[in-house]
Amino acid sequence: MAVAMKRKAQLGYALSAAFIGVVLTVAPADVRAVTILDSKIDFQGAVSLKLGSGHADLSIKSIYNQGTMPSGSLRISLWAARAPKAGNSPNIQGYKTAEIYARDLSGGADVLGPNQSFDDLQLQLRFEPPADRAYNAYLLVVEERFANCSQPDHYCGDAYVNVVPGQ
Repeated sequence: MAVAMKRKAQLGYALSAAFIGVVLTVAPADVRAVTILDSKIDFQGAVSLKLGSGHADLSIKSIYNQGTMPSGSLRISLWAARAPKAGNSPNIQGYKTAEIYARDLSGGADVLGPNQSFDDLQLQLRFEPPADRAYNAYLLVVEERFANCSQPDHYCGDAYVNVVPGQ
């Protein structure tokens, strides 16, 4: 039986930026994110993003652990990349524009046990726009892993969603 951990978070920050009112969304129907490598952590359901003056408003239906083991520590990251991403590589070449640790949105819990999820997330994150305004936006869930991860901080991607402008 699946156990759902209901989490809602709203973290507000203010910076000045020139991206007032830009809306980027993934279609509101169920979205299947691209799962990276052998990850069991995935986005489920609708994901949307609205960019304002110095902030990114994210709505995520669910981040789910479909595995049989607990995850490592999790973060949610928003990236801007010049080139479109394809495939299941854990690397995105680009610029990190916003990020939050799961422990900061869930009251301290930063891992998901088997068949657990973070549901109905409403986040407002500090957003630093890239210098190049022509970019592809990607929302990632990244996990702290010490095996199969070459990043210096040991956080590698589990799944990503390409957030498409104008829908």
